[in-house]
Amino acid sequence: MRFGRWEVSEGLRLAHTLQLSDGAVFKKGRCLDPEDVERLHRDGIAWVWAAQLDPQDLDEDRAAAQLAQVVAGSGTRPAEASTGRCNLHAEAAGLLVLAVDAVKSLNHLSADLTLATLPPFSVVRVGTMVATIKVIPFAVPQSLLDSAQSLAGSSGSYPDPHRRFTREHLGPRCSGPAGASGANRQRDFRGTALCS
Repeated sequence: MRFGRWEVSEGLRLAHTLQLSDGAVFKKGRCLDPEDVERLHRDGIAWVWAAQLDPQDLDEDRAAAQLAQVVAGSGTRPAEASTGRCNLHAEAAGLLVLAVDAVKSLNHLSADLTLATLPPFSVVRVGTMVATIKVIPFAVPQSLLDSAQSLAGSSGSYPDPHRRFTREHLGPRCSGPAGASGANRQRDFRGTALCS
């Protein structure tokens, strides 16, 4: 990927936000399509500061989405990637189980890729965002993504299938002296064997 001042053309990714005379806004990171090129020319804009992707580069959204597919455990669902970010959401209620060492290894692979998660054993509900992948630059080399996917695949799931709460897990268990009631008898919901 190369940054510079380029003649307006299809495929460039804007390094800065542009506002056109008709009020339209082209945000930073926008990939110019043929219609965009025509609109910029009509507005008298012939040159822009932008990034030019090399043939071996993968744009930020595709890279984030592809890595999320490998990183996600069976109890998580990747959302649609946008601006280089792909969030993973829980598909069931339970405790979030993470391959902590694998998360650390991925985050040490390159400053261009990050994986952030909720703390291990967090209680999550259906739809809770449990992790997010962020591709920092506009694009990354395919070789870097290959390395990240290989690491993820060999390390197992990152947000592992979180242990789902069942009736057995959530059955109220009472503590306190037998026969006690009210404030003297506490009720707690303890998950059993949730991390086996």
